[in-house]
Amino acid sequence: MVQFEAYLKSFRKLIMSLIELRQVERIYSLGHTFLTALTAIDLNIEQGEFVAVWGPSGSGKSTLCNLVGALDLPTNGEVTINGRDIAKMTDAEQSVHRNRSVGFIFQRFNLINVLTALENVSLPLTLRGEKEHTSSRKALAMLEAVGLSSEAGRRPDKLSGGQQQRVAIARALVTEPLLVVADEPTANLDSGNSDHIVSLMRHFNRALGTTFLFSTHNERLLAQVSRRIRLHDGRIVEDVSGCGPRQRRADVDLD
Repeated sequence: MVQFEAYLKSFRKLIMSLIELRQVERIYSLGHTFLTALTAIDLNIEQGEFVAVWGPSGSGKSTLCNLVGALDLPTNGEVTINGRDIAKMTDAEQSVHRNRSVGFIFQRFNLINVLTALENVSLPLTLRGEKEHTSSRKALAMLEAVGLSSEAGRRPDKLSGGQQQRVAIARALVTEPLLVVADEPTANLDSGNSDHIVSLMRHFNRALGTTFLFSTHNERLLAQVSRRIRLHDGRIVEDVSGCGPRQRRADVDLD
């Protein structure tokens, strides 16, 4: 019986989605009031998908990204990443999970100004204990992949916004994560750089098989994604892939 249960657990992990959210709620306490950011979220994302979460400000996009990236925990419900419930991990296990399994791209780039582009990209590898020559070699290869090897010695304040975000993409991918979470990665960029950044993420999604989940309020960028999830007032109201709706639209008034 014990062997059968172990086999069943292994089998379930094989067929499990990379990301699963089950009846997830996130409620924040603001003094004597409560703010419900997400309500009744059921969501599966498979390995290798390229997914956009979109909707107006305050719809819950960033909260969803934070939960999927294990930067936050649900108030109710369950979030599992690669078969592991993030709420059941210790703080140390969550840190290891974020460093080894998830890459992050932020709206404001979050590069360290006193470090060069090369040092910024190699930092996640340094934090996991890799030797300097190994981490530098991998970081330089990633900078070359995003077209910035010639800028490796420059600090962020000497780079354009588009270049800084490309450095951030290289940093997110240098650890070869299963998942990259990007929260409004194009919000501070002009339309040309926005298109380039999404195209670059799409390239790595196809070339490496890395799963991408990114949030945006820019509908124009949705043409480049294979699946788009629309949020409104903390609920999923539409989930559409290239082959059509994955689930029925919620019956809500969006006017």
